[in-house]
This record gives sequence, structure tokens and C-alpha cells, in this order.
Amino acid sequence: MKKTIIPNPLAISLKVVFTAALLMVLSFSLFAKEPPTGMARLSQEIARDVQYPDFLKAEGEKHDQLVKVTVAFNSEGVISVENVDSGNSQLNEYVKEKLNGRKLEVESDLIGKPLTFSIKFNLI
Repeated sequence: MKKTIIPNPLAISLKVVFTAALLMVLSFSLFAKEPPTGMARLSQEIARDVQYPDFLKAEGEKHDQLVKVTVAFNSEGVISVENVDSGNSQLNEYVKEKLNGRKLEVESDLIGKPLTFSIKFNLI
């Protein structure tokens, strides 16, 4: 006589639920955004601290401003602005004043290397 095994519906449901939960956890860990490192972290940190200047608002600027900045870091992590390009000399000077001499924690492999990034000033 042959035994027929009837699967328990509850056991099957639990296996499906646990498998789905495991896949969800794994997919979150695979696609989780890592905190930025190196140049990306530095450019974000620098850009975050430079606010839309009041003089642009006073001049009646009606659009966002994009500024291309090139900086370098000395061995102590002090910023030296090498170039600022916005098309507005007053904005260029503002960005230089905000960044020159600022000290950040810098990975040793970035010391002395130019870092070029953009700062977008959003008109609020």
C-alpha cells in the first residue's frame, strides 16, 4: 500500500511568507545606498554649506545658478580654491570666500588632487 502525503497548507504558506521576507531583506541590502565616500562625500559636504547668496536675490535673479568649482586640499585638509566658474564674477568671489581656508576631513589619497564639482543654487 502506497502512502499519499498531503502537504499541510499552513506549512506551505509559512514557507512562502518566510521566503518572500528573506528575498525582500536581501534585495534591500543589495540596493541600499552606501554613504558617499571620497570625492563624492567631500563635494556634497562643501556644496551643502554654501547657501544661495542674498546679493543674487537683491539683484532680482529669477533662476537657479550653477557654479563649477575646482578645489584642492593640503595635508591638513584645508581647502584651496583653484577655479570658480559661474558667469558671475560676484558669485565667483562669494564661493571663493566661503570655501578658501575651510578645513575638512580628507582621505590621504585626495590630498593635493584637484576636485571639480558643481554647486547648484536653487532659488527658493
